Amino acid sequence: AYPIFRLNEDERDAPQFIRRLENWVIAALKSLGVPNGVHQPGFSGVWVGDKKIASVGVAITSKWVTWHGIALNFDTDLTYFERINPCGLQAKVMTSVSELLGQPVELSAVKHALTEQIDTHLGRNPVI
Repeated sequence: AYPIFRLNEDERDAPQFIRRLENWVIAALKSLGVPNGVHQPGFSGVWVGDKKIASVGVAITSKWVTWHGIALNFDTDLTYFERINPCGLQAKVMTSVSELLGQPVELSAVKHALTEQIDTHLGRNPVI
């Protein structure tokens, strides 16, 4: 999910913006049935226990327009992570919503969970 918008003057704090993205994902995860998403000190992204479920990558232009965003593993084939070091970590640290719930999760459910939380956490109305 790549929220693209101009940050208002009172929002121009990149680390705080990353925390807002993480909180957005944590709230969406809760509505999907994964209630224990957290921030992991020293890392960006969202974690459930010792497993990483979402990555955050943000860029902000000189005019304070955001681009890039979050990658939420919802029904991901986790073996793909064995080919890389995700965020400099070992592949076994990665998890997905489907893995945690023990059942497939539809993209439409993830979109709904994210869009219902976007105004609360990012202060915007989504355009999808």
